[in-house]
Amino acid sequence: MRKDRQQLPDVDLSSNRLAMAQEQAELIKALLCNAPHPQGFDSERLQEASLALVRKRIRCIQRANPLVEAICPADNDSILMQLHRFVRENPTPHPRGPYFDSLDFLAYVGLKSAAKPKIQDNWKSSLVNKLRSFRRN
Repeated sequence: MRKDRQQLPDVDLSSNRLAMAQEQAELIKALLCNAPHPQGFDSERLQEASLALVRKRIRCIQRANPLVEAICPADNDSILMQLHRFVRENPTPHPRGPYFDSLDFLAYVGLKSAAKPKIQDNWKSSLVNKLRSFRRN
């Protein structure tokens, strides 16, 4: 060891790391799962960041699968509401990526739309129209 370097004091790094990991977990839960906001964070900014992450995930789901994009046009609020509800009820993205997230969403819409025939009818007609447009190209 060089003489000009000071020896660092013995610090219990494992307890500091555990505390930091716990704080990070609380922050992630607040951002993704609507958990209470951790102390020391601006609640308004944290809420804005949370909404931005939800919108980003929705865009990724829509872009990952043409069928989701077909049934989620900008003018179909009922399907977009279903997509927002899906993200709130499933805060963790699929570990294999947005495409598998989109497949989970399609299954979710199929199960949830049985109670709401109007949404199911819109979904089917949008899907049929989109598939017809692929055939023309």
